[in-house]
Amino acid sequence: MRLNIKPGDTYQRIDLLRALLVKSPNDVARCLARDNAGSIELFAQKMNAKARVHSVRPTRISSTPMVFPCQINIRPHADLSIIARAAYANPTIRSIVCLPQAGFPLCQRPDPPA
Repeated sequence: MRLNIKPGDTYQRIDLLRALLVKSPNDVARCLARDNAGSIELFAQKMNAKARVHSVRPTRISSTPMVFPCQINIRPHADLSIIARAAYANPTIRSIVCLPQAGFPLCQRPDPPA
């Protein structure tokens, strides 16, 4: 799934995060991963390190932040619950996943060159 965000357009991170958590568009996942870590590969490394901090057993998060097809290889359901609890502890994520619905505002297009 794609939200069809465009390079060069400006979006608020919170709007992209809402879209990611509600609709899981792959283009938004890639955009946020690059914004967070500089590249998709570095984002995967950060996520693997974060999994280790939370004592999740050996986890391999590939260099794709896309939600489908799932590229995350996590073993037991207990590990998924650790990750879910850590995410839900974040007030921003918690406020988004509690929304009954969410829309995506129009982007702010840069002014054309004079």
